[in-house]
Amino acid sequence: MPNEGAPPTSHRRWARRALIAVAVLFGVVLLVIGIVAAALGHLQTHAIKSRIIAAAAAQGISLDYDEAAASLTSFRMRNLRVLQPKPDEALAPLVRIDEIEVSYSPWRAMLGGRFRLERGAIRGVHLTVFTDEDGTSSVTRLVAQMPKSEKKEKKPEPLSQTLAGLSDLKVSIGSFEIGGVTAEAIAREKGKERERATFTGLALSVSDEKGALHALLTTPPAAKLVVKSAGAAEKTLLANARVELQWSQR
Repeated sequence: MPNEGAPPTSHRRWARRALIAVAVLFGVVLLVIGIVAAALGHLQTHAIKSRIIAAAAAQGISLDYDEAAASLTSFRMRNLRVLQPKPDEALAPLVRIDEIEVSYSPWRAMLGGRFRLERGAIRGVHLTVFTDEDGTSSVTRLVAQMPKSEKKEKKPEPLSQTLAGLSDLKVSIGSFEIGGVTAEAIAREKGKERERATFTGLALSVSDEKGALHALLTTPPAAKLVVKSAGAAEKTLLANARVELQWSQR
């Protein structure tokens, strides 16, 4: 005698099919994730690296790097170089970064929450800017070779309003730091170096403190500015600065 409390056979069949469909869908998702993770893990291969460099070149930026890899929860890069705009591309890079390491969690963002940057670090940042007597510089030349976009006039807003707008971003930060910054400004006259100013020792750290972001910009005790001019004695200035900012990321 059949069990009166048992669901009809057709219902059991549809439930079984639904479970199989969910299992297959889950397997396909895992397969796609595996393929993406495998591709991201080899960003320095020629096929992938050439596409990244080409995409940057389309924006007027010439870059190169030695090593890069990523997964669904992390990213790292070694010896990233943004080359000088023409005609100085053979000289020291405009930007060189020894190491970039980031760990993150995208799962909440997939459910409509915030993308979580757990930890990030940029180490060994070297900036080199050339300026010439006609008023142009590495920065102005780089901007000039970027694709032009329609300019929309925007009224300047106070810093407090800018920081308040950051809380609307769908990103939350655990901790982030930038260290080992060296900046060089090289003034040229008729193609020859006239003056070189080198600043070393800038550091920036950002951390989450009970839902509020705390940013600290400092110069360590060894920070200094060295100025070398043609035909003049070298000048060295010690730098000491500390700037703190805090805003909510809720």
